[in-house]
Amino acid sequence: MLAFDIVPLKTFVIERQALIAKALHSFLNENPMIRVVGDAPSVRVEDLQRTRPDLIVFGLDNALLDVSEALALARSVCPNVRFCVLSSFANSDVMQRSIASGADGFVVKDISPSELDVAFRLLASGRKEALVSTKASGAVAKLTEKQTQWLAKTLSSKNPAQMQFPIALWTREIIRELIKRRFGVNMALTSVGNLMRRLGFSVQRPLMRAYERNPEAVKHWLEVGYPDIQKMAKKHHAMIFFEDESGIRSDYRSGTTWAPRGQRPVVERTGKRISCNMLSAVSARGELRFMVTPGRVGAAAFTEFLKRLVHGVTRPIFLIVDGHPSHRAKMTKRFVESLNGKLRLFFLPGYSPDLNPDELV
Repeated sequence: MLAFDIVPLKTFVIERQALIAKALHSFLNENPMIRVVGDAPSVRVEDLQRTRPDLIVFGLDNALLDVSEALALARSVCPNVRFCVLSSFANSDVMQRSIASGADGFVVKDISPSELDVAFRLLASGRKEALVSTKASGAVAKLTEKQTQWLAKTLSSKNPAQMQFPIALWTREIIRELIKRRFGVNMALTSVGNLMRRLGFSVQRPLMRAYERNPEAVKHWLEVGYPDIQKMAKKHHAMIFFEDESGIRSDYRSGTTWAPRGQRPVVERTGKRISCNMLSAVSARGELRFMVTPGRVGAAAFTEFLKRLVHGVTRPIFLIVDGHPSHRAKMTKRFVESLNGKLRLFFLPGYSPDLNPDELV
């Protein structure tokens, strides 16, 4: 009986995505011929020297990674290590390049678990020629590796408006049209979606950010302004709060519910439109203070909120606010000054709601 039939292959997983790495770790350990000795997002000399693996499973999660460079580094430490590429791409160029670089096998991630198990068992038995598997939907094969690289880079660094499209959000339709314009390749919307997932993209709700925002001011506040506030708060034993205002309407609809398909649920509510405003402040520790007012939020309402905020509090409060007119009003300044240091206001950079955790209240 051969040695690798008795001793499990010491296997090291290279995978950037932590969730996939964990799943691979568990899956591979179920194979008696394999023992996972570690995982990391990239090939590192210290990891290989410490674990001395017999097999490296290399997760190729985008077409921009250089297999040959990673393989050369791995074999400079472990000359006889077996190297299997586990790829998101069914592209034949990627596969051929991987094998030409010296990889012992190439497996596409969307094959079934049973097929993946068979592939690794064959590798453990020494039959690397049986490990080449390129089963996939065929969507990615319509683009070459170079084209895929360009697409991934373009979608990551530009918006549709910069590519002469009338909107600023990437949709499957716009991506399909971009591929057609650039490469003359027609793809189904389903194929575009599959391609995006293989490139590591997902549908996300973008953050809205004002173009008037000053990046340098934001950077200075994060690196200097807020750390200085924290130091002062520690020196004076003060509590730090972030404040914001928001409107509440009776006809606002939020949330979803389960219901039989085709039968839309009904929630009864008043037909009258009633609104009010809320002022709230949240601390770095999650403490919340709030006040509801029926009228508009001006200096009078803000001052009343400040009175309630400091009531019964023995420690100073450092309150971080935005540039709302009520925060800079003369009435507000007079009230803050009358407290003789019990309350201090600090201002966020303009157009930077993402720096204020109270925006999420």
